[in-house]
Amino acid sequence: MVQTIDGHVPNYVNPQTRVPEYLGVQISLTAFTLIIVLLRLYTRRFLRNVFSLEDWVAAFSMLLALVSTIISCLSALGGTGLHYYDIPPSTNKRLAASFSFAAQVLYQPILNTTKISICLFYMSSLGRGVQRPCQVLIALAIAFCIACTVVEFT
Repeated sequence: MVQTIDGHVPNYVNPQTRVPEYLGVQISLTAFTLIIVLLRLYTRRFLRNVFSLEDWVAAFSMLLALVSTIISCLSALGGTGLHYYDIPPSTNKRLAASFSFAAQVLYQPILNTTKISICLFYMSSLGRGVQRPCQVLIALAIAFCIACTVVEFT
């Protein structure tokens, strides 16, 4: 029987897995978010006849989130949710690592475009009193996104 250095015996037949929970959370939360964003965009475009920059940024953020969810779900095919030693040797671990890296790279742009969309919404609806603080927050979000992306690639 094959054992790893730390004494773990690989279980390729029926390994303990968290993939169903992982996929359930990923898919259900993304579907819920997609419904909310589509309702917001529908309301703003067709009921209020106002479609502005914050709506485009929110739609772009949702598109990035959908791509990230698809990539994360594909990473489950490569062993995400399994203990490293229980991943069958025939699995392409490099592909799974690439999917995981792509999802990590997308995280900051998703997060920060959502923040920017909220700030733009505040600027358009709350008036002049919040213009400067929101502009500062937008600049900080962009700087933070760039900094995090640079760190992820180094």
